[in-house]
Amino acid sequence: MNYRKIAVRVLYYSLAVAALTGITAVFIPANTSILLRLLATAISTGVSAALMLGAVRAIENPRTRPLGTMIGAIICIVLPLVFGTIWLGTIKAIPDNKIKDLGFTALIVFLCGMPLCLGACAFTHNSFTRAGKTLQICWIILPILWIIDQWTNTPSQLINSVTIPIACSSFIGALLMIRWPKSSIAIVFLFITCVLWQWVIYNTPDDLHKYKTLLAILFVSAWIPCVFALFTLLTIRKQVHAIKGFEITGVILGSIAVALCFAYAWTDLTNNESHLLFRLAIASSILGGTSVLGVFITQALRVSMLVTTGTMFMEAICPRCGDSLSLHQGKNQCPRCSLRFKILFESPNCRVCEYDLAQTASDRCPECGEKISTCSIQ
Repeated sequence: MNYRKIAVRVLYYSLAVAALTGITAVFIPANTSILLRLLATAISTGVSAALMLGAVRAIENPRTRPLGTMIGAIICIVLPLVFGTIWLGTIKAIPDNKIKDLGFTALIVFLCGMPLCLGACAFTHNSFTRAGKTLQICWIILPILWIIDQWTNTPSQLINSVTIPIACSSFIGALLMIRWPKSSIAIVFLFITCVLWQWVIYNTPDDLHKYKTLLAILFVSAWIPCVFALFTLLTIRKQVHAIKGFEITGVILGSIAVALCFAYAWTDLTNNESHLLFRLAIASSILGGTSVLGVFITQALRVSMLVTTGTMFMEAICPRCGDSLSLHQGKNQCPRCSLRFKILFESPNCRVCEYDLAQTASDRCPECGEKISTCSIQ
């Protein structure tokens, strides 16, 4: 299937609709309602056209093709729903509540599309494939259930008992799947948490204080996968960029913060609220969040900014003044015109799986079988 061709067609159709609404606005009578609908149509088509353009560019790259396909699919679903919400209101035979349901459906699909896009981004990385599939499965089920709840008379309590645990645990489950099967114990506790949570929400929504022990078990079983997920989140990096002491500190402080927040939630739900515990939960959350953010910043600095100078040199010509240069790895500067360079020598990698192709004699990647494109310079 030619995804690029389909995406380009949708892009041009969206632009045609925007142009048509602009032309129509000139000939219609002075009607504030119609003009506002035309304006909303033009804005929605313009935004969708911009997103579709990004989707087209993503589809052209094998590494970002799942993301581009997902963005294009979401636009193709949301845009007709938005148009229906805008224009079906002009038909008096259609009840207003159905128009609102259509608008909420568009909003649900759009918001659920964000986790779906995040899952699509993980598809092209071998170590993140399970995490991407987990997010995809969860956030395909969730909008379907919410849309059913919106359009039918299904009891909201039944829908909430299923959707709320899945929505809250999907991201934790995705992180745990990165370290599968090492995280299998944490996944078991996460499953237990979801089952207990569903039972509590469905059966005892207003009498939680009567089930103190059950709530305590629920929060303890939830804390264990949260700690594993936090550890995974802070250690998703190459070994060369590891900051073990800082990472362990972040995990400990973050785990304490989660434990205190769960403890305060337990006291609040069981009518034993403690102001001291509330202050400790707030303080630990600030401290834990700051330490986790510090780990991320430090890792990013090590990856992108701390480039060491190597012993390899490359002969080049300055594009500004034409002077001959001998560039080493890292930061360089032309001695004549002061033009700055940043050089990084890397081994050739497969464009699909990033396998190191140095000293590979075959014309295909030994890891995934992708054909290696080469060119010769005469």
